[in-house]
Amino acid sequence: MFETRSASIARLVAAWEDAQDSLTLEESVGLALRSHRSVMGLGQRSYAQDRGWSKSHGARLESAPQTLKLADVLSALEGTGYHLVLHRDRDDAPVAPVEWPVTELVARFSDGRRLPAAANPVRSWCAHSWFFTRHPEAKETPDWTWTTRRRWDGRTD
Repeated sequence: MFETRSASIARLVAAWEDAQDSLTLEESVGLALRSHRSVMGLGQRSYAQDRGWSKSHGARLESAPQTLKLADVLSALEGTGYHLVLHRDRDDAPVAPVEWPVTELVARFSDGRRLPAAANPVRSWCAHSWFFTRHPEAKETPDWTWTTRRRWDGRTD
């Protein structure tokens, strides 16, 4: 009829471990905002008003942040002591900027857009225009630009 105290604690621990294992990013964002709200000693309505949000926006951030824009979620986490981190499935360490190739971080079209992911860009500069249009005493070198190999190029590197 009644379970023993140790059996009750074992069930609680098992439920807590299951909840930790199944915790999603969306739920974590909601828990972070609830934690910050709790530390401030505010209810949901007061917290939303204090942060300059509508009541429904505050509730949505806690219950279903995946329905909002990423920028809204990031701005909601500002000042809470929490932030989002990108990591690979195989380990929990954040992805460091040095793990991205230089072409992903630097290579851009002239209008600032990134090159297509499958473009395989290489560094290039227009040597003839630099050599023939520069002043003889100019010490600067030309700026690098990015180009992609054309299909008829014949190169495979």
